[in-house]
Amino acid sequence: MTLKYQHTLAPIQVGERILKNRFLVTRSVSGAFQGDENYPGEAMISHMAELARNGAAIVTCQGADWKKDPFFGPDDDFGPGGGPGGPGGKDPWGIGSFAGPGMGNLEIETRGCKLYYSHMTDEIHLYGSLASASMMGIEPRNLTLSEPPAGVRPMGPPVKTHIASTEELEHLVELMAQRAYAFYQIGFDMVCFYMSYGNSLLAKSLSPIHNKRTDRFGEKTALTKAVFRRTKELCGKDFLIEAQVSGEEIGGYTLEDFVRYAREWEGLVDILQLRAPDMDLAHPTCFNSNEGEPPLTLRYSKALKEAGVSIVTAPNGGFQDLDEIEQYIRNGWMDMAAVARAFICDPEYVQKAQAGQGEDVVPCLRCNRCHCRDNVICYVNPKMGLEHKLERMFPAESAPKHVAVIGGGPAGMWAALECRKRGHSVTLYEKESCLGGQMCHADFADFKWPIKRFKNYLVMQLEKQGVTVHLGTKATAELIANEHFDAVIAAVGAAPKRPAVPGSDDPAILPASEVFGNSAKLGHHVIVVGGSETGTEAGIYLARQGHQVTILTRRKRLATDAQNSHYYGSLDAAVRSEHALQAICQAKTVAMGANSVTYEDADGTAHTIAGDSVVACGGMQPLQKQAIAFAGSAPKFFAIGDCNQVGNIHTCTRSAFSTAMQI
Repeated sequence: MTLKYQHTLAPIQVGERILKNRFLVTRSVSGAFQGDENYPGEAMISHMAELARNGAAIVTCQGADWKKDPFFGPDDDFGPGGGPGGPGGKDPWGIGSFAGPGMGNLEIETRGCKLYYSHMTDEIHLYGSLASASMMGIEPRNLTLSEPPAGVRPMGPPVKTHIASTEELEHLVELMAQRAYAFYQIGFDMVCFYMSYGNSLLAKSLSPIHNKRTDRFGEKTALTKAVFRRTKELCGKDFLIEAQVSGEEIGGYTLEDFVRYAREWEGLVDILQLRAPDMDLAHPTCFNSNEGEPPLTLRYSKALKEAGVSIVTAPNGGFQDLDEIEQYIRNGWMDMAAVARAFICDPEYVQKAQAGQGEDVVPCLRCNRCHCRDNVICYVNPKMGLEHKLERMFPAESAPKHVAVIGGGPAGMWAALECRKRGHSVTLYEKESCLGGQMCHADFADFKWPIKRFKNYLVMQLEKQGVTVHLGTKATAELIANEHFDAVIAAVGAAPKRPAVPGSDDPAILPASEVFGNSAKLGHHVIVVGGSETGTEAGIYLARQGHQVTILTRRKRLATDAQNSHYYGSLDAAVRSEHALQAICQAKTVAMGANSVTYEDADGTAHTIAGDSVVACGGMQPLQKQAIAFAGSAPKFFAIGDCNQVGNIHTCTRSAFSTAMQI
């Protein structure tokens, strides 16, 4: 039988190793599962093993930082865990902790730490996967190659820097190679050197902006080649080297330069993990990527293939769709797919590829919550991070039951699917004529395509999994009781709430959640009261529909509740690109009406803005009374999602999953 994704699932020889398929999982959330231990904990080990069980050919693990090195002296600052505040220290730019739990506190100097790392590599190897160690954060952050360019902000807390001497760089080459050798000794098969976004010394060495040296390290690939060559000398030719590197630099080296660099790395580097020029672009969101559009790093891989570079290419950033990945590999545009979110979203990703079921892969929302430093979650995989304790938390089997689900939003649909997986018969009631709940707004906003895709996926899965769906049916407790269900799950959602501002009860004022698809009901100049993520997105949508938009927020910037890591930057860029949208920050709304809003600025001075329409972003109110009305209509009753406590897609899927596991 011919596999649908035969090129993606085909083995590939890399150096002296044979990889079982073309999936390389990049360093992702493992550090977020880590406490204050200086060794990999149970949660981290279980998660990395789960990635291997899922089918990844290469699993990249959290590395370990150097401690102080006598050569550099006591004031030098190694890796992301060092600097002012150290691990868990404050970010002076106000975007949250720079190095949170598990970031910058792992070590392999002691026997105990080595033992736990060995446990991790052993579990990865049991699934036939290779274990790769991230080499991110293994250099002193206070070293520069030449005088830093004016206005360039370093990654992480500011430190006092000095230009590295030739002797210091030679010592650094040995340090990096020795660290790779330490990983080799405890069972790792390869290392991944961090060379992207201009955020490491190796990355800067490639840059005409950052590297203006006149010694031998002024040659743009000299430092990297020295590190690669020494690593191969210590670890052997069958120990693989991966370089995580940007295919071009903004204002610096070009793609043509990069192709030349790659030719010089042949024989030293085994895999090139290709990244975008900056971190936001490398972690695409709904704002800086479009549905069906090839990831931008694919062009770097194509350029290398067309130039005949022999190094295996693994472009990164937005690769999830199995049909697209198969096309790219079949056409010879790339050799492997460097992914993380695809495996986080769906713990059966490769199994579905093997079964030829690409349409059943759980779509990624590109929210990047899996990449934040605190409270790491996946909106569409409620089991993420619980792999090591699911068996203890929930029974594996349950006798078949007859379950009713009230509400066809994300919580209701996810609960229905989870109940079907456990062998229950499920009937879902939705009062509207279509499924989706609040996710239906994504049908109208072009930048909400990941949510639209997820909604459509859930609707399709309900049909495929045999869930009985009654649309246009307002369920009642009496109806449910008459059907003799064993359990009823109320997922009736929430309703818009008016801001506590005089005049907000004017019926002509539209709630922000009802703007999508109704822009024609609004006048040309729209004032949006409330600059949360919801209000900001409503403003972007209206601006793209041809309205002149003014957003008022009492905060110092818009969307302070949005995810910071690689998401807020693209959202902010989207706001700035809309010339018909302006924001007034530190504005406290004191009154509103159908055509005007009065606010006080930071000094307490009152201003009134006139407009054609007003939109109010006052949050949502859980429909708890409507939910609890179903209590007693079946032996078991559960209220999940927004009708219990207003949240987001993650809180909906998480509560739906945990509830289904209790039935």
